[in-house]
Amino acid sequence: GQTPAAKVTEDICISLDSVEKSIPEISKAAELIAERWIDGGTLCVDGTKEWATEIYYRAGGLAHLKFLPQYPDVEKYNQKSIVLAGYLPGGDKSDTKWAKRIRVALKKGMLVVLIAPGDPGALNTKTLSKSERENLVRLWPQGSTPDIEAASLATSWALVGEIVSACTRRGKMPTMLKSVLFEGARDRNGAIHGMPFHKKTSVSPIKPGVLGKAYIQSARRWVTDFTARNSGKIEQIASHISAQKKAGKAVVAVTTGHIWMDPPWLVSVKGVKELHKASSETISRELTGGGTLMIIGYRELFYGQRQTDVPEAVRKAGGWIVGFATHPEVPDDLADRSVLMSTGWPDSDAIVEIPGYDIHVLPITGLAQIAIYRMISESLPGK
Repeated sequence: GQTPAAKVTEDICISLDSVEKSIPEISKAAELIAERWIDGGTLCVDGTKEWATEIYYRAGGLAHLKFLPQYPDVEKYNQKSIVLAGYLPGGDKSDTKWAKRIRVALKKGMLVVLIAPGDPGALNTKTLSKSERENLVRLWPQGSTPDIEAASLATSWALVGEIVSACTRRGKMPTMLKSVLFEGARDRNGAIHGMPFHKKTSVSPIKPGVLGKAYIQSARRWVTDFTARNSGKIEQIASHISAQKKAGKAVVAVTTGHIWMDPPWLVSVKGVKELHKASSETISRELTGGGTLMIIGYRELFYGQRQTDVPEAVRKAGGWIVGFATHPEVPDDLADRSVLMSTGWPDSDAIVEIPGYDIHVLPITGLAQIAIYRMISESLPGK
């Protein structure tokens, strides 16, 4: 029979196939966006918090975006501006301010591209006027999407790829961010701060569909390779979590990523989800009596000061570490109390190459983190 991890992989791949088939629609939306953006519009991001933080200010993503939750005065943006808005159904239902901002943007004549299954209740598109409806482009794959989060993120990053290529066909290359885990990245990113497009570019025009498809194909390859390599490890982690829960011990999680899911078996450290914000005292207190700290990292599990203080906090509590990163390592004395898994995503976190551009673009980690959470959840005994 099929393992739970294999079933999750199949659902994600079916969803990716549907997104790939919708690339022509995604490319059309990208054309409209590129035209307005190059003509002096501001490119904004909004939507539910989980979605918006995945797209905004990411390594491998666009460098020059306005984050509307932070700059909510939509009236100040000119009419040529564009809002990319996304909605993840599992997200915070109480967050409806984004829908109000989108209504204002549509009223003003801005273009809104909405990536969402169905009609987000908060937005209620049925009540839009004819002209407002004309400014709204909805993107969602026609085919089956058993994994809605994967479909949402894949559509979003395929769209970013298609916006980039639509700009290159107009002689412009948007500025994109290099992962700060690389040496020199902060200087490079600092030099393009405030610039939507590079002053000079050696990138040739890219045909419609090329970058979007490249992203989907790389994502599909990542998820199938990951499962093939790790299904035994996933089951080991699931039984460890199950045993911890049975024994009444805490399983807490922190991430260095942008996206967060809240499976019922997991709690964040007192509401703090980012590892760099969780104090070692809090971690130690949460793990008292031998609980488990789950870390979803990037290249490594810990950076800087955290390389010593997080392991020390776990040690003090007699705790365990479950860790995911490209190169997951823990101090030798914690090796017997750790279950580690290499995620196999590239150090740059981005999986698409643009000939003539200095960095890889379009990140995989958000989609990959969703896959990992879901594989563990589905593998828990008693599911």
